[in-house]
Amino acid sequence: AKQSGITQVSLLQDPTFLFATLCLVIMAGKKLAAGEIELVTNGFFLNPYVIGTFVIGVIVWFWAASGKQAALTVNDQYSANWYLVNGVVFHILMDGLSGSLLLVPLVVDQYQTLDNRFNTHHAVPYVVGLVELFIMAPLCFFAYRAIRQGLPSRYPLELIVSLMHAFGMLMFCAVEIYEGNTNVPAVDPIGNAEGRFANLGFSENHITYWWFGFAFSETIWAVIPFLLSVRAFNKIVASFKLDSQKAK
Repeated sequence: AKQSGITQVSLLQDPTFLFATLCLVIMAGKKLAAGEIELVTNGFFLNPYVIGTFVIGVIVWFWAASGKQAALTVNDQYSANWYLVNGVVFHILMDGLSGSLLLVPLVVDQYQTLDNRFNTHHAVPYVVGLVELFIMAPLCFFAYRAIRQGLPSRYPLELIVSLMHAFGMLMFCAVEIYEGNTNVPAVDPIGNAEGRFANLGFSENHITYWWFGFAFSETIWAVIPFLLSVRAFNKIVASFKLDSQKAK
């Protein structure tokens, strides 16, 4: 659809939304295939924390839509949705409420299958999840609103959030690699006494939980925050240059 010459991107066309949906479908699909229907229904769809999280997402959407709307390019809309979906799905629902606080049974089950650190309450994913829940998620919502409304705070917020995303990803992955890759997947991890990648293979377990759940997924939070932070930095520098020229 187009509005005032600007192509409007629906969530069903948005790559971040589609990726988040794919992750949830994989989680639910594996449990449904195993006959664990109650874990999917009561442990996700009827879970009050899940319902509350999506209510927060709707409130944020209306909050951002309540002011004057900026004319956004397709890439701007992708950026806005990146922050909204990150805040709602990944920071609150998955990493915060499930990874750290263990409040969403379906997601907790899959996190504990993905990474044994969630079974042993390792400090790194626990602390990173809490930072996502209480700091990154609100900042994502402010960044989403700033983009939708064309606020001056947009690029400073994007730079802050993107750097936090990159640092969180680095802490989550680098510590696991440094400690020998002995936690991912929780069963049959890729690292052993012979080396950090000595047991890496292409079994269903490794494809689902290491190649997709760890390597591919974490690469997303390396590449996209890097691109967004570079753009935000350049926009901020350009703004300072323009102000400097006006002051002369």
